Amino acid sequence: MLHTMQILLVACKQTPPHQLHAQTLEQPATEAAVLCAEIGSMELRADCTWRVVEELATTKPELCTTLCQDLPGIFGQECWFLLGEHGDDPAACANAGPMADECRMHLVGRRLMGTRGDFSDDDGAEDVFVGLGLSLGDDRPWSAWYRMLLSRQAVLDRSACTLVADPWRRDICVNTAIPLFHDRLNMARDKGLDLCTGVPAEVAYVAEPELDAALDQRRLEDLCP
Repeated sequence: MLHTMQILLVACKQTPPHQLHAQTLEQPATEAAVLCAEIGSMELRADCTWRVVEELATTKPELCTTLCQDLPGIFGQECWFLLGEHGDDPAACANAGPMADECRMHLVGRRLMGTRGDFSDDDGAEDVFVGLGLSLGDDRPWSAWYRMLLSRQAVLDRSACTLVADPWRRDICVNTAIPLFHDRLNMARDKGLDLCTGVPAEVAYVAEPELDAALDQRRLEDLCP
């Protein structure tokens, strides 16, 4: 009697690609990992493999590595990206081609959450960035770091950025507060809070000209009916 997997592989050779794609994704991920390779369309085969990698990245990284190695060109690069992101694996990110840095950036927030430090102490953040293969001259990871620190403030206060010793990083900190402020405004708006006659606690901030102007502009654009 043929093993279930053997039966499925025989059936694969007679099934149209789109139908096989759908049927394969109904199988347990470990079985789908084998069946994906039988799909005749490279686009559908890759999509099938990507979904398997997303599910198995943390539990079966070796298998996922093999799957990504078997996909050519941009299909393989996307696979490595997903393995790096879902498996928290910067080594996989390194194989993601032009998406390598973006892949590493997806890991930054997760790594920073357990990092000690504050506005006057960036050493922990530096260790995270170096460990991920990111340049310390890249403003994106620093923006993520200072956004996390600023997000911890119940009252947004950009003056905390003055504690940052390096002038370049200090500017990143100050500028990062603006999109964070807009995000807080968006969340308060979506909750239906009154942003027209006052400033609710969710968006409380230390008054300053730039943030005042940002709030006034948003009131004109979308916060106040």
